[in-house]
Amino acid sequence: MSILEDGACQPNIHINGSTLDRAKAKEDTGPGVTAVDDGRIIACAGMQVFWPGVGEAWCTFVEDIGRYSTRLATLFRPVVRDWVADYDLHRLQAIIRSDFGAGIRMVEWIGFKQDAELPQYFHDKVSALVYSILGDT
Repeated sequence: MSILEDGACQPNIHINGSTLDRAKAKEDTGPGVTAVDDGRIIACAGMQVFWPGVGEAWCTFVEDIGRYSTRLATLFRPVVRDWVADYDLHRLQAIIRSDFGAGIRMVEWIGFKQDAELPQYFHDKVSALVYSILGDT
């Protein structure tokens, strides 16, 4: 598994439909990376700065992410730490579905700590968990 950085693309990997639309919407909002395993895109992640010192991380995964989560967390951990340092962030947050166990385990392993729960946050009334990494800790 490897990480492709900065506007990541690779020959013979094609995305389309709603995935392409989401990727294009995020393209100019901040740094991003793509994780690829044996020619298959496994995840795309990025970070958007809201205002000086505060950003929000995002990630889109394949459906069978559970089998990749430990390797992804190992790859993404230094990337997230670099974003905090490179963008001089005192807070980087991530919003995770409360029913997404693999995502929760991954952000916790990367170093995010849970701050809050947002009841009925998503369209299907599933709660969201707010996680953050504080740059001064």
